[in-house]
Amino acid sequence: MDKVVFARYSGETAKIIFAPLFIGLARGYFADVEIEVIDLDFREVADNRGSLAWCTRLAERTRKLAREVVDQGVADARSG
Repeated sequence: MDKVVFARYSGETAKIIFAPLFIGLARGYFADVEIEVIDLDFREVADNRGSLAWCTRLAERTRKLAREVVDQGVADARSG
């Protein structure tokens, strides 16, 4: 797998939860892997909680990212 995508929300708790990831990135542990972090603002999440349209857009975005990762994995498997 060449790409990993994380979604996180803002706030102090997120800083604690994602600290190991960002320490590893800073130290170059993931140099051979593309890491993308999608920030979900607390206010945006709170304001749209229960909004079917917002959840649908977020789900579409997530599916698109997942397809890209799967497609890349299939392409790598075929070429390797």
